Amino acid sequence: MFVTAAGTAALLVGGLSFGHTALAQQSSGPEEHCASSTTKITGDGVKANVRPCVSTDGQFMKVKARADCFISNGYGGYNQYKRCVTDGRWTLSREGKDVAKGVVGGTTRYVGPGTYTLHLEAKAYGRDDNPGGSFQSGPVTEQFTFATPLSDLPFSVQANPAALAAGPNAAQAFTITRNSTAGVKDVTLVLHTSHAWPQGPRCNKVPQVFGAPAATVCHVKLEPGESTQVKVALKRPGQPCTPLKWSLTWAKNGREDGVVPCA
Repeated sequence: MFVTAAGTAALLVGGLSFGHTALAQQSSGPEEHCASSTTKITGDGVKANVRPCVSTDGQFMKVKARADCFISNGYGGYNQYKRCVTDGRWTLSREGKDVAKGVVGGTTRYVGPGTYTLHLEAKAYGRDDNPGGSFQSGPVTEQFTFATPLSDLPFSVQANPAALAAGPNAAQAFTITRNSTAGVKDVTLVLHTSHAWPQGPRCNKVPQVFGAPAATVCHVKLEPGESTQVKVALKRPGQPCTPLKWSLTWAKNGREDGVVPCA
């Protein structure tokens, strides 16, 4: 199963090492560990030296890529751009199996301690003050080891039933639980479908706006250890069942994504 990409920044509080080179650890506080050397990706008269970095707080992980971009000066050398912006998509594998994927700069659910291989399809954009610039892309692969213990998320959600019932009409419930004893108490469940209709005061149907798809949004406030259930009615006359995608979001960019499959 993949862990999908979600949210924004996270901090690192455990040890990591890239490849076979041990990296220094701080005794406490945020940490970030980067590859000990850069990977060169080249294009037609342009190149970029890319160094991937990984961080985690035990709940989420983040991949970033730092780079320097260059363009040929026509005399066998290169001039460096003032700015070099990176993005791209990455996959994390362990023992030959993909266990997580995401985008550069986004956060993904942390996969736990162990040794992993990062496969990054890096993109680098070189820019100066003048219009124009350069673009180059290429693969970057690094191996690293996580040491940070896996932490529970402050909130969790469980679908009931675990698979969507067949037929034009069906009832679906979601149990949301607050696992943490401190921090935020407000959480939002988003159902990414136009077929879900709220069955209670905490949920609202959001129409399609500016290209964003229709959704049902449920706002919940929970005390430590408290659980609650939100219910929706699925109405899809004349249409086959399609998996129901959901997102659970909370303050400080917390997010978890899931899918309820068809029975």
